[in-house]
Amino acid sequence: MEDAAWLKPPRVPLGDPCRGACTAADAFEPGAGELRDFCNSGYARGRCPRFPADGGAPDAFRFSIDRDQGETVSIVFIEETNYTPAEFGRLAYRVATGAFETPPADGNLEAQARMFARSYVARRVQP
Repeated sequence: MEDAAWLKPPRVPLGDPCRGACTAADAFEPGAGELRDFCNSGYARGRCPRFPADGGAPDAFRFSIDRDQGETVSIVFIEETNYTPAEFGRLAYRVATGAFETPPADGNLEAQARMFARSYVARRVQP
């Protein structure tokens, strides 16, 4: 997503602001304002009209780099609900293929983790 949606691009959970299809409702492409205000930060429950009201969806996924071994990047993820960790785990991202050794079952987690990994890899300092 282009930085023009913000006066000053914020630090966002995936490393870079992202654009994509909304998976909370039937085929919907969010506009720049919705991406800025809801999609790129998490915690849209009660603010975004498309966020599932049933409470079944996590509020956010948070990611951190555990280890960078060059061709494999280990990522720790935490699924949050009400600002509280609900689930956690590790993913091994293969740089050459742009995929996970064992993809998570949750498609939203996989897509967000992949974007986080790509952003990290694009910024890392090569020796």
